[in-house]
Amino acid sequence: MLSAPTVITAPEGNAVDLDEVKLFLRVDGEALDAEIVGYISAVVGDIERMTSTRLAPQIVEIRADAFADLAHLNIGPVSGIVAITYKDGDGSQYTLSSDLYELFGAGLAMGVRPAAGQSWPAARRAAGVVAARLTVGYFELPPSLALAVKMAVRARFDGTSFDLFEATVNDRIWM
Repeated sequence: MLSAPTVITAPEGNAVDLDEVKLFLRVDGEALDAEIVGYISAVVGDIERMTSTRLAPQIVEIRADAFADLAHLNIGPVSGIVAITYKDGDGSQYTLSSDLYELFGAGLAMGVRPAAGQSWPAARRAAGVVAARLTVGYFELPPSLALAVKMAVRARFDGTSFDLFEATVNDRIWM
């Protein structure tokens, strides 16, 4: 079983540029910037929770009960593995060499498996004994998600409704 991701290194800035959103809203000046930034942050948070994706690059850690749990990651898009650690039967912690495993899959369907000719070491049988630190998030936000953010911000800004679930249905990780 995989844990919920824990942010280790937060993203640097917003997933969608404030000036782009202001242009979309047809807002001039800086008087409403703080309000709009708040809406952007809230919408990005909603999308990330709803879709199990991260919109901006960041490093997260997920914990697993066994190495096999890493075969289907519950977060994406994953662009790299920072480190994988585990505890053995005695409770000693080890960091796996990066040549022992590989990231596989595509898009939002990613996993980690042993590299060719390798196998996972024996890990302690306990909850959360395997930890994977991953680089996740879009380096360039897909247009559909950028538009969903802007439209949801507009709805909050104007006090109207917008179905964010419907707008992101094709950009989510299904577990």
